[in-house]
Amino acid sequence: MIINTNTSPKKRRLEERDTEKNLDRPKVIRLLILCILSIIVIIATQVYKSYMKNYNYMKVDKSERIVYTRYNQNSKEVPYININSSDIKSLNESIVDYCNKYVNSDDIKLKYDYSINGNYLSLVIKVINTKELPAKMIFKTYNVSLKNRESLSDEDLIKYFNVNNDIIYARIHNRFLEMYKDEVTQGYIEEMECDYNCYLGYRGVTDYLEDINYYIKDGKLVVYKPFIYSSIFGEEEYFTEDSFIFELTE
Repeated sequence: MIINTNTSPKKRRLEERDTEKNLDRPKVIRLLILCILSIIVIIATQVYKSYMKNYNYMKVDKSERIVYTRYNQNSKEVPYININSSDIKSLNESIVDYCNKYVNSDDIKLKYDYSINGNYLSLVIKVINTKELPAKMIFKTYNVSLKNRESLSDEDLIKYFNVNNDIIYARIHNRFLEMYKDEVTQGYIEEMECDYNCYLGYRGVTDYLEDINYYIKDGKLVVYKPFIYSSIFGEEEYFTEDSFIFELTE
């Protein structure tokens, strides 16, 4: 009797297919694990970027922006710097003390702007008297190092941007002179009637460096310089809020 040990071609193909499946299964499992890990890494990276981008890691209240309105009533916006730091806590107390001088006046409007440039945050509070004449805006700025979570002094900014009083004086002078010439060109002022010194007189400017407040805007160091923006020449429409910004660096 002869026993046939040969497997049929069909059976061999099935066995080979099963063998291939068994050999591929670990590869499939490894690939699946790799895909899952990749998805986890991508999600974690996006979460981390969002966390860092929104400065949540340094905020007191992570549901709020890094600067938000702490109080808002009767056209008075009092800002709060949302950074968890003892130095910034003291700075916020100073902001409240400053704003408290104006919150009870019906004729005063308070509003603010802020900007972030790299590791620096700058905040400006704008005080607008809606009734007093001649009309004038007042500014108060605060600058913060996000890296150190500390307030920056004017001296810190002057040193960092490598400017001095001579540069600041010249920049402010040139900008006022530019505005004067432009107002003459546009017909607001007759040059023979009011020269540049006369123009400064109507602006209430006796010292270019007086009452300037430093601020970082679009990577540049600027100052907010208050001046009277109304006069007998009816110039109110000529000036905008940007007119009070004087660039000190290129």
